[in-house]
Amino acid sequence: MSQTFNKRIYTPKLYITDLFFICSNFFRIIKVSREKEIRELMDKILLVVTGINNCKYCTWIDAKIALNDGIDKENVLHILRQNFHTDANKKELPALIYAQNFTETNRHPEAKIVKNLYNTYGEETADKVKLAVRVVTFGNMYFNTWLAVLSRFKGKPAPNSNILFEIPYFICNAFKIIPIMLWRRFDKNVISI
Repeated sequence: MSQTFNKRIYTPKLYITDLFFICSNFFRIIKVSREKEIRELMDKILLVVTGINNCKYCTWIDAKIALNDGIDKENVLHILRQNFHTDANKKELPALIYAQNFTETNRHPEAKIVKNLYNTYGEETADKVKLAVRVVTFGNMYFNTWLAVLSRFKGKPAPNSNILFEIPYFICNAFKIIPIMLWRRFDKNVISI
C-alpha cells in the first residue's frame, strides 16, 4: 500500500518569494542566530515548526542544535510532537504558540496570536521570533520539496507538484543536499518523530 506524499512543498512562486526574503535578510538572520539570550527560545521555535512540517532532515538538524544548546532529549521530543505546553514556561509560550499557529495555518496566523506575541515581547523580540519562524519554514519546505522530487523519481509525485520546477530544483540543489542525506544516513544519533 503506497502512501501519498503529504508534506508542504514549494511552488515556484513561493520558493522565489522565500528565497528573496532569506537573501534580503541574510545579515539580520546571522545576527539573530548569534544572540545567546534568546537562543533556547529560538531552538524551541525551530522544533515546533519542524515538528508540524514533518521534515526529516530538519528534525535531525534542529534536534542536534537543541541538544547541543542544552535542551534535554525528552524536551526536544515533546516539542517536536507539539506537547510543548507541558515543558514551556509562561515567557516562552506566546512565541511557541505563534510558531505553531503560523505553521498550521500555512502562513496566516490569527490576529490575536500575533497581538499577544507583540504584547509579550515588544516589537524587537517579536520581530526576531517572526524571522526565526520564516527561516525554519524555508528550511522545512526546502528539504520537503527535495523529498517530493525523490518521491517523483519513485513514481509517486506529490499532489500539486510541478515537474518543470522539480527538475531544475533537483539540479541546482543536489550538490548541497546529497552530502546532508549521507551525513544523516550514517549518523548514529538521529532523532525522529
